[in-house]
Amino acid sequence: MDTTELIKFIAFNNWLDYTIAIYLGSFIVQLFFYIFIFSRLAFFKPKALQEAIEPISVVICAKNERDNLLDFLPLYLNQQYSKFEIIVVNDNSVDDTSDVLRAFSLQYNDLKIVNVPDTDRFYGSKKFALTLGIKAAQYNNVLLTDADCKPASKHWIKLMSQYSNKKTIVLGFGAYERKKGLLNKLIRFETFYTALQYLSFA
Repeated sequence: MDTTELIKFIAFNNWLDYTIAIYLGSFIVQLFFYIFIFSRLAFFKPKALQEAIEPISVVICAKNERDNLLDFLPLYLNQQYSKFEIIVVNDNSVDDTSDVLRAFSLQYNDLKIVNVPDTDRFYGSKKFALTLGIKAAQYNNVLLTDADCKPASKHWIKLMSQYSNKKTIVLGFGAYERKKGLLNKLIRFETFYTALQYLSFA
């Protein structure tokens, strides 16, 4: 088969040829990601981690999270760690979040509450809420999470703080809670696939 015949063989004559070509191109791109990007996480071997003893500021963003704060905030406040503080950023909540936080602050001295001012310029900006929380932190090491996230155990801060001194940012993975139903399966898959991407790229 000479060159002329080869070009004729792969010539696009109808819409089906274009569809197949697009499918093959997409398959090759996807295969590249799985082989060269995602496989790095699949075959990743973690190095020995050190025991971090530095004090840590845990910053929790909360916007209309009354119920989640009632359930999860005690799990953060009762962590088994030598020295830490919990900072909850109340991001313009309109429910009973403020009352819940005030009640907890009477019981726990390590709880610090930061209220986001009501301003149109930064309305709904989580970045602004995080900035205020980080500025309020008294320790150099900051651990970020959300009010709807449940710590995996009472040693969560300790596990999340085991890292090399050469690292400046550590990424974590928050799995969606397993429940019955197809929708829950789809949400858990989407959460896992998103984490697979950002962890692999990192």
